[in-house]
Amino acid sequence: MKFLRLSPLLTVPVVAVVAALTLRPQPAHTAAPPQPLPVGASATGVSRPAQPAAPGPAAIAPVVPAPVAAAVAGTPSVSSWSGKVDLAPLAGRHIGLQIGHMQTDQLPDELADLRDAWGGAEGTWRELDVNYAVTERAADLLRGAGARVDVLPATVPAGYKADAFIAIHSDQDQRLHTARGYKVSGSDFAGPDQATGDQLADAIAKGYAPVTGLPEDTRPDAISDDMRYYYAFNFHYYRHAIAPNTPGAIVEMGFVTDPADRLLLFGQPDRAAAGLAAGIDSFLTNR
Repeated sequence: MKFLRLSPLLTVPVVAVVAALTLRPQPAHTAAPPQPLPVGASATGVSRPAQPAAPGPAAIAPVVPAPVAAAVAGTPSVSSWSGKVDLAPLAGRHIGLQIGHMQTDQLPDELADLRDAWGGAEGTWRELDVNYAVTERAADLLRGAGARVDVLPATVPAGYKADAFIAIHSDQDQRLHTARGYKVSGSDFAGPDQATGDQLADAIAKGYAPVTGLPEDTRPDAISDDMRYYYAFNFHYYRHAIAPNTPGAIVEMGFVTDPADRLLLFGQPDRAAAGLAAGIDSFLTNR
């Protein structure tokens, strides 16, 4: 459970929260790999489950048991892919990619309610791990196209400015285990680039879907308040949020609780990263 605070007087519970960006500048604009707390430890003293080993920056372990692979073989999620994505040049562009649920224990006091928002999980499959793996790969692709990319844990620098800011997450459905697919939302906080944030979200969806083959999550409540009113968008109340003129979007790449989504996210993080990079590239080259 996470909490989305819309004003000093209102606290709204939400189901998926982002990770945190440290206040210190990150060397080479790259976040360190996620590090688990000791068994039973918590940044706030509340006991929490043991965490599996953190991935390194180069790869996420392709933890895809054979029965799972066999069960979803032939689905769009695991269909063949060329392994390549063509990006237009992005020289001079500045992009912020936030790793969902990264270093939440380092969130500032104004976001203390989110310090135990560790993200979703299904067994040993952690949302944080795949968020990290995909974000780092997407950053490499966009840098290869000439962009300057900041890879951010979740404490967004105060008034963060960029040509695009994207919070990268994965979802879970622990109640029914029936939901699957991706979804993307722009910010609902009014600002000069609110409409541009919606355009960014639309471009990401159009780039991500054909590369990954994942379906869109079109349930009536799929785009929820925790996406539209994501804390990193809330420049009206939080210092550590994007600037009003920074287009922002949040993407839920798929469900860690769905075998087919999970097979792609954990087994082919390069593919998910390519889809995100294609959408971001399209948005920036058409502005």
